[in-house]
Amino acid sequence: MPKIEKAKTKLIILNVLFILSCAISILAYRYLTNVNLSAPSLKPKPAYYLMSSSMLNKGAQLSLISRTNDLISKERLNLQDISKVALTSGRILFAGERANNFLEITEKGQKQFHLLDNPAYSGVTAICYGKDQLISVMNGNMTKEGYQSLLVVQDLAGNLLFQKVIPLFAQKAVVNGGKAYIVGAAVKNDGNFACALTVVDLQAKTATTYETEAEHKYKDVIACAGKLYCLSGDRNAIHKEIHIYDSETLKLNEKIYLPEEADTLFEFNEKLHLLIGNKIQPLSAAGKLEKELYTLQPNGHFVQAHKQGEHLYILYKQSEAGSESRTIKVQIVDLHLRYGSKVVTDYTLDNQPGQLLVFAPTL
Repeated sequence: MPKIEKAKTKLIILNVLFILSCAISILAYRYLTNVNLSAPSLKPKPAYYLMSSSMLNKGAQLSLISRTNDLISKERLNLQDISKVALTSGRILFAGERANNFLEITEKGQKQFHLLDNPAYSGVTAICYGKDQLISVMNGNMTKEGYQSLLVVQDLAGNLLFQKVIPLFAQKAVVNGGKAYIVGAAVKNDGNFACALTVVDLQAKTATTYETEAEHKYKDVIACAGKLYCLSGDRNAIHKEIHIYDSETLKLNEKIYLPEEADTLFEFNEKLHLLIGNKIQPLSAAGKLEKELYTLQPNGHFVQAHKQGEHLYILYKQSEAGSESRTIKVQIVDLHLRYGSKVVTDYTLDNQPGQLLVFAPTL
């Protein structure tokens, strides 16, 4: 056989052996790892907890859904009137407003509890996590001095650290450093009210309440760059004012009037940002609204928002469905604040009378 023919035959044999070796390696890998290479697993990844509850009775539903609209799990819970959410690293808390029932989710699992270990008490109108603490403002009642609420501060194991009566109806609470700032309204017996801000020194265990503009109520508060930004609304609950305080002296430095109603406030890169209509707009250091960063096109009206890291998560709900409708549609938008990318999740859930909806990104 000529040398050229021998070389060709040798090359063919080597190629066949190489192909067989590859085939044997693939089969061995599939056998040892039990991986189906032709049909890889596409199990959806959990992204959001969606809590649906009723103001009227117990029987909440907690749904775990993915970004791609998949229902991963659904659980019925003996909870009522869940309208508040608190988030911190490794913890999610769903809280009742008229009912003293709570669900906390951690990496170790979930647990239900009652503030002050008494389910007969009412729920909370404002709640937030501090450093190793849970700060709650429980529903109160009218007294001869006006409306009074109960401030309750616990450690994360549920042990009571201190409690105090404070003269406001609370709407929102935040912690900055060693202080908690609680905003809402001071409500008088004659029906008059005014914006109210309570400052809680968590170490000294003191609470001081300040009243400001009459006929207005605070809805939201953000601590940012040494300032407190409070979102104020009038008697008709139209929130078109921002009150700016020095966070140390509590001096009211400035009032800003907005062209449209704001839904929520959040901090990003040490600057206040607002969700106004469908626009994300920053507020300059000089107190001027800057050009919108992003414009959203939501399907529904605003319900709730959470800002975590560089992401803003917003829950929208379609216009109120009639009692005859068996389902209702919601939309969750995940907006990356630095790059502007969005992931939109649409989901349909059961409708029920007096339904409340809140949500949280998964841990």
